[in-house]
Order: sequence, then C-alpha cells, then structure tokens
Amino acid sequence: MQPTDDVPDDELPDCSPMQLAREIIDVAEEATKSSLKEIAQFTYPRILISVTPGLEEVSPAPDRLFYRLPDQVALALAVQAHGEPNAMQIVTEICVCNTWEGVPVPKPMRPICMALIRGTPKVGTGQRGVREGQNFGAILVARAAALYLENAFGKKRLPISTSDGSAKQTIAVILKEVFAERGVHRSRVTFEGWLSNKKHQKNRDRADAIIRMIRERELEHFGLIKRPHNWVVGPGAQLWEIGRVIR
Repeated sequence: MQPTDDVPDDELPDCSPMQLAREIIDVAEEATKSSLKEIAQFTYPRILISVTPGLEEVSPAPDRLFYRLPDQVALALAVQAHGEPNAMQIVTEICVCNTWEGVPVPKPMRPICMALIRGTPKVGTGQRGVREGQNFGAILVARAAALYLENAFGKKRLPISTSDGSAKQTIAVILKEVFAERGVHRSRVTFEGWLSNKKHQKNRDRADAIIRMIRERELEHFGLIKRPHNWVVGPGAQLWEIGRVIR
C-alpha cells in the first residue's frame, strides 16, 4: 500500500503519532525477541537469515546454533554466493554453524564449505554488491514505522521532514525521540537521510522487500493467501522471489 497524501479527520487513529510509533517498535521487538538496541545492530545478511522462508534457525541451547533449509533455497544461495558478498556471508554462517554442531551442510553448499575449510574461498569476495554496515536493522524498523505513520496520518499532515526547518512535527523527529527512549540515539538528520536521501534508496528498497515478505506471511497465517512467494537474496543483494525478479 502506497502512503496517502492526506487522511480525513474522521479516519485518523485515536492515538498520537508518538504513541503509534512506540506500538510499532513494540511489535518489532516482540517479533524478533530482541530489544530495539539489539535490532539496530543487525546487518542485512543477519536479517535475511531470520526472514528467508524455509531457512530455520535451530538453537538447542543458548550457545548453540545450526540451520535447516531445503535444497532449493540452499542452491539459490550457493549460486548467488559466487557474485554476491551478502549471500556469501549467509552461506558461510550456515556452513560454519552446521559443521561445528556436526549437522549436515546442505548438499548445494558443500563445495563452498570445503573451500572455507581449506582456506581458499574465492566466491563472493571483491565482486559486485556492498557489504552492509551495522545500521540496517535500525533502517528497517524506521522504514516500517515511517510507512505505517504515513498511511495512518497522511504525508501532508505528518511529513518525513520539513524543508524550512520549522518546528512542525515530522516522522524524523518522532522516530528520533522514540528510538532514543529505547537507547538508540541517532540525529534527526540521520533519520531524514535513511527515509528520503537518494544514497539510502537501495536500503529502502531492501527494507520494503522484507516488509512485503513479512506482510505476505501474515496474509498466509490468516488464510487470505494459500501460497506465499519463496524469496531469496539475488544479485545486487535485492530480494528475489525464486524464479523471477521482484520489482
């Protein structure tokens, strides 16, 4: 759903934008079983691991972790690892954890696993794609909250920022304050950049794909769709539905 420019007064939420932003972050923390401060440190590959359908994280004990995934997903990740550093990081994580725990590595990933053991991995390094920093988790939550607030209050009533620097309430100001309440301190300018600056467009596109994936799972849960798409990281680190590009 595209954010609307304006929302009639009789359709506005009963709560304030600040209260709604807090509720959105509560949902994110509950869904990830992590605090916002922890979520903010998640890299893009780490989030992809947690949301990729069919990729199951298994933790028999607090200090133990391995992965289960179907060969179709393992093959797609292994193929992309040959040119995409983010996919390579995911495959490396799976190979290392499963080998350490004595759990079979998916067959399509075994050649990469063998290269890692021998210390000669040549895939996914020095090629196209950008290794994500520690901000992607924060950008993802900020983007999800911003879209929700824009839909709830309208972009005219609640813009991301104001060009004249006025004291008018904006999404960037609200998120700055709400994030700070949870121990994540970023400037208003930082939020404005994440949400509107062209140099962050790729991260917004990636966040939007993850948001669509999560929404699709909710629709499946409530029986509104029968077969959700099967998504995987593709060239350039964007999310693909296996078999076709997601635009």
